[in-house]
Amino acid sequence: MDRHSCVIDQAILCDFITEGHFGRHIRSMREVYAGRLAVLRESVQRKLAGALRIPEVEAGVHTVGWLGDGLNALKVARTVVAHKVEVTPLNAFTLKSALPQGLLLGFGAVDDREIRRGVDVLAVAIEKSAAVA
Repeated sequence: MDRHSCVIDQAILCDFITEGHFGRHIRSMREVYAGRLAVLRESVQRKLAGALRIPEVEAGVHTVGWLGDGLNALKVARTVVAHKVEVTPLNAFTLKSALPQGLLLGFGAVDDREIRRGVDVLAVAIEKSAAVA
């Protein structure tokens, strides 16, 4: 616990915000994230139509991908991790209630090329998972 924040750090942060730098950064990052979300949507639609659905969202750095019938989120997540793609099954966030099968998909920290690669890996994992089911 910190009882006394550094006065110099506070003054610098205050200047950063009041001079508009923080606002510019936020606007810039919104554009970056919106572009990455668009790449994710387009890639999922092209490679995974019917197997994975992304709901309409307008902000953020993560979204949900709802899996089609018969697909198991945990199996898909375990398959893609070997290819250095990280998705989180939604059921990891609950103890008692059963959620529909879905994955938490992050897009904010990766570039367009990596998003496309991740969707390609996800498509193979979903295809394998569907073949086993």
